[in-house]
Amino acid sequence: MFMVLSFSRKVLGQTGDGHFSPIGAYHPETNQALVLDSARYKYPCWFADVDKLYDSLQPADIETGRPRGYFLISRIGHADMLADQAQLAPQSAKIQSDVVDLPERPLDVFPTKLSCGKGSSCCSTGAK
Repeated sequence: MFMVLSFSRKVLGQTGDGHFSPIGAYHPETNQALVLDSARYKYPCWFADVDKLYDSLQPADIETGRPRGYFLISRIGHADMLADQAQLAPQSAKIQSDVVDLPERPLDVFPTKLSCGKGSSCCSTGAK
C-alpha cells in the first residue's frame, strides 16, 4: 500500500503551499515519516514529525474549500484483474473515491508496515 499526502508546505515552514508527495517510510521510535518529495529539485526526501505532517493536512484548499488530506494506492492481484474483465481503469491500481474525515490520531493515518531506520540511506540523496 502506498500513501500520498496533499499537504500545506506553509504549515511545515517551507516555501509554497499546496503540494502532493508520497510517504516512503515510518520510523516509530521517533514518530517520523519519510516524505519522498515530488519536487526533488527543491527538496530531496526528508523526515517530518507525524504530528506536524498531520497538521499540514488540515488547512483548506483554496480551490475546493475543503481540508487537504491523503489517498492510499494499492495493487490488485493478477487473479483479481482476470476476475474483473470489465475494469477499464489502469490495470495496476484499485481506485476508490471516497471522501472521509481524517482520523484524530496521526498514527491511524500512516502505514505501519513501512519502516526505515532514521539516519539510514532511504533516499539516493542521503537526506535524513
